[in-house]
Amino acid sequence: MSGRKRKPLPPPRDADDEVSLGVGRGALRTGDHAVFVYRSPEELLEQVVPYLCAGLTAGDKVVYVADDLDVTLVNAALRKAGVDVDGLTQAGRLVVVAATDAFFPGGRFDADEAIAGVRALLAQAHADGFRRVRFSVEMTYLLRDVPGSERGVEFEAR
Repeated sequence: MSGRKRKPLPPPRDADDEVSLGVGRGALRTGDHAVFVYRSPEELLEQVVPYLCAGLTAGDKVVYVADDLDVTLVNAALRKAGVDVDGLTQAGRLVVVAATDAFFPGGRFDADEAIAGVRALLAQAHADGFRRVRFSVEMTYLLRDVPGSERGVEFEAR
């Protein structure tokens, strides 16, 4: 990377453009990409649960693809934070899924299928009346020894 300083992104233009990272944690703009760096599952949960809760509070459809964390652990942490996991899941507002089920259910990763799946998810969420989808993925799925996983970076870039 060059020695050039990067300009910070402008703040959200208005409340409709703001994506809260959780109470007291600042905000991104709709369409921004955020990264949480963590050293333990507990540290990841401390970062991600407020973000997911803020999305549910905002009325977003919230999708979380877990890899390092077990789905039951994510759901338990959301319940502890006061989220009606079962009710919101049944209503289609909350989806917590394992990366193996989301990205390689047939034992291989296909970047084109993954992109098509995300597009279908977004189209369905829009049809269901959601203004925004808060889509979060634990990137550790890229480290799995699964055929096609070398295209995971391409998927993320696209």
